Amino acid sequence: MTAGGVDVDARLEGGTLGLDRFRVRDLAGAAITASGRIVDVARAPDGRIEASVSVEDGKAAAQLAADLLPESRTAALAAVAGPVATPLRLRVELDARAKGEGTVAAAVLSGTAGATQIETRMAFEGRVDRWRDAASISMPGWRGRTAPG
Repeated sequence: MTAGGVDVDARLEGGTLGLDRFRVRDLAGAAITASGRIVDVARAPDGRIEASVSVEDGKAAAQLAADLLPESRTAALAAVAGPVATPLRLRVELDARAKGEGTVAAAVLSGTAGATQIETRMAFEGRVDRWRDAASISMPGWRGRTAPG
C-alpha cells in the first residue's frame, strides 16, 4: 500500500492529541483530511476533531480492504459495494466535553456513497476505560439489520 501527497502536523503530548494538519491526497484512491484538538484523550476527552474522506474509485478502495483484511466479511462487502458506493464523500465530526471523571461525546458521520445519503450519530457518556457501557448508535431512517442473523 502506498500513500501520496501526505502532509501531517500532529502530536500526542501530555495526553493531548493535536491535529493541526492531516492530509493524504491518495491512499488507495481515498483523499483524507483531519484537524482538531482533544485534551486528556485517555481519561476525560475534551475537544473537537473534524475529518473528511472522499473516494472516486471504488475498485481501489475494495482492493485496499482486501489487502488489509484478506478473506474477511469487510473485504467481501467492499468488493461488491465499492464500485456502486462511489463517489464517496464522508464527513466525521467528533465533539467531546469533559464531565466529572468522564466525558460526554457525540460523533456524526454524514455524506454520500454513490446515490445513498448517510447520516449516523453516535453518543458516549461515561469513562473511556468503560466505553462499552457508555456508547450508543443511532442511524435515522435505517431499516436494515444491524446484527448477524
